[in-house]
Amino acid sequence: MTYYCTLKKEDNVYYVEFPDLPNVFTFGETKEKAIEMAGEALNGVLESEITRGIHIPLPSFISEYPVEVEPNIAFSLMLRKNRGKKTQNEIADKLNISYQQYQQLENPKKANPTLKTIAKLQKILDYKFVTF
Repeated sequence: MTYYCTLKKEDNVYYVEFPDLPNVFTFGETKEKAIEMAGEALNGVLESEITRGIHIPLPSFISEYPVEVEPNIAFSLMLRKNRGKKTQNEIADKLNISYQQYQQLENPKKANPTLKTIAKLQKILDYKFVTF
């Protein structure tokens, strides 16, 4: 998953913003440092907001500055988005796991799904997290 940022140079500093995520911003003294800081800021805010249950828009803005989302964060975000209106309990029952085990899948700090679990989720949610 990739979000794109904008860079704006002012007073020898590159300011970074994400049009899809207005609360994510940072800066760097060089373009390279600004992009590096953008990755840290993006992933930090996404992890925090997913954990707190805050709605996160999917990427739509495109620019020349892509910033990758860490895989555990992207997985948790896409799992939550594709669950839709189904409850965590409903999905846990279909996976034949406990509610608490399912909650961990949606938590980027704790998610560590097996390939078998991912394959089951793909069938249940009709969404390709990975291609086998």
